[in-house]
Amino acid sequence: METFLRKKYKLIGTKKTKTTKETETFAVDFASKIKPGKVIGLIGNLGAGKTHFIKGIAKAFGIKKSEIISPTFGIVREHVYKNVLFYHFDFYRLKDIKELEVLGFREYLANEEAVIAIEWADKLKECFEYYDFVVKIEHLGGNKREIKMYKKQHKNEN
Repeated sequence: METFLRKKYKLIGTKKTKTTKETETFAVDFASKIKPGKVIGLIGNLGAGKTHFIKGIAKAFGIKKSEIISPTFGIVREHVYKNVLFYHFDFYRLKDIKELEVLGFREYLANEEAVIAIEWADKLKECFEYYDFVVKIEHLGGNKREIKMYKKQHKNEN
């Protein structure tokens, strides 16, 4: 996966965290620089901390972290705070992109007023074209995590 990511994305940061709170705080800082209209794909094994990272993103937009529950069975949860729309997807149960099309995924992507975060973003490889950022989280044991942040490279970037 690292090789694939480095072909299309630029590594923009790496952070090791020791607690869930540190992971969420790092996500708040990251999200404070994100503008609406962006899509963030999250990659990591079960229990890696994807949902905790998304709680941090949501917190940056004023959404209570207690409202963030992984939408594994519902696929998407919509949150609104003031003028920010936050769509939280979970691709864990999806088998192909046709299932997303039934949900109106392209309409979600077209909403320039929304920030979209997707757990298990690597389940549907064809969706990588939509991700502006990819967050890869590796569980290092206990509450320790290594978080790598990637930003989509444009053709004119090196």
